[in-house]
Amino acid sequence: MTPDEELVAARCREDLTSLEARRKLAGTIDWIGSVLRDIDRGAGFCEDRGFGWGYPQERELGTDDVFARLREWPILRRLLPSLRAFRHKTEPVIATQSGASDDARIACDTLYGNTEFTTRYGTDWEETILTVRLAPDAIVIAERSVADDTYGRPFSASEDRLNYSDFTYTNAIWNALLDRLPEDTFRRLRAFAEKRWKVAVLCDQCGDYVHRYELPGDGLELHHRSCWGDDTTTPIDPATRAALRDAMPVQDLPAIASLNPRWAHGYCVTCDAAYCRKHWKGKDTRKQGCPEGH
Repeated sequence: MTPDEELVAARCREDLTSLEARRKLAGTIDWIGSVLRDIDRGAGFCEDRGFGWGYPQERELGTDDVFARLREWPILRRLLPSLRAFRHKTEPVIATQSGASDDARIACDTLYGNTEFTTRYGTDWEETILTVRLAPDAIVIAERSVADDTYGRPFSASEDRLNYSDFTYTNAIWNALLDRLPEDTFRRLRAFAEKRWKVAVLCDQCGDYVHRYELPGDGLELHHRSCWGDDTTTPIDPATRAALRDAMPVQDLPAIASLNPRWAHGYCVTCDAAYCRKHWKGKDTRKQGCPEGH
C-alpha cells in the first residue's frame, strides 16, 4: 500500500470514531439533506402544476456539488447508498429516486447518536408524553401522563416492547404510533428501525447486492447472506448485537469487519466501498482484489 493509500485508509477507519470527523460528516449530510428537501418541494410543485422537472432544475439547487462530494469522499457513498450510483451519470435526476431523503435522515440520526423519538399528544389532563427508544434488543415504547400527583409521579404510565422485525403496518403498535407521532418523525423512526434489523450492502460498481444482514426479533443471531454463497445464521452476544444495530443503518463495514471479517468480504478499506463477486476480481480476473487494484 502506498503512503497515499495508507492515508486514505486511515481516514476511512477514523471517520466514524473521531468526534470531530462525525460532526464534519453530520454537517455535510445536513447540507445534502437540505438540497434533497428543496428537490422534493420543487419537483412536487412542478408535478402538481404540470411543469417540467429534470436535471437543469436540480443542478440549480446544488446537485453538482453533492455529487462532487460523493466522488471525493468515499464514506458519504456508504452513508448515502441511494445516491451512490448517481455520481457516474451525466444528467442525474434525484427526484426519481426514492429513499435518498431517508438515507440522509438515518445518517444524521446515527452520527448524532439519536435513538429516541419523543412527542406529546392529547390535551388537558389526558395529555401524554410518548417516547420511542431504539434499544439493541427491541423497540421500547413508553407513555406517561403529563399530569402527576403531589409526589411528581405520573397518573398513568406504561411501557411496551416490540421486536424490530414485527414493526410493520399490520402491527397495532405501528398504527398507534402512526396516529400519535408527527408524520415526519414517524417516517424517520420507520426508516431507521428497519435498517437496524435488515439491510443490503450493494456493489459500488454495478449496484448488485454483496451482503444482506438481518437481526430479527430480540434473539442473539445474525442472518448473513452474501454473493459468495454464504447463507449462515451465527450466534452472537449482546455486545455484538448492539454493535451491529449501530453499524447496519450506515453500512459501517469497517465496524462489521472488526466483528467478523467474513461478514464484510469484498470490502476495500482504501476505497471504503464493497464490491460484488464479479467486480472483486478487479482488473486481473485471476486475482482477488478490488477493481482499483488495492
